[in-house]
Amino acid sequence: MKRFFLRWLIYFASIFIVAQFFGLIEVDKPSTLVLSALVLGILNAWVRPILILITLPINFVTLGLFVIVINTFLLKMTDYLLPGFVTGRFWNALLASVSISLISTVLNLLIADKPNVRVRVFRG
Repeated sequence: MKRFFLRWLIYFASIFIVAQFFGLIEVDKPSTLVLSALVLGILNAWVRPILILITLPINFVTLGLFVIVINTFLLKMTDYLLPGFVTGRFWNALLASVSISLISTVLNLLIADKPNVRVRVFRG
């Protein structure tokens, strides 16, 4: 439960930063911001792996860059599901999804419990 809350908090902060500082997303009230982080987190946990599996050949050909389109689709799906959460046109949603991904990655690295990088020293 702690991990879920932490991920939700990261999505919340990422969407807040993109909405307030970049203006790529419009959120009408704070409760919509809270719900958008929850909906986007659920979509990323359940729908994203299925979409990545379905689009595996396209991901292979584009060297994984098609995941950006999948993230944009999930952000537009959040826009569709939540009234008061507006991403605008495709290119605006694409920039917003890339921004959310980058901010989430940075926040995950800052908040991580244990380092993800392991260094092994071999003696010859």
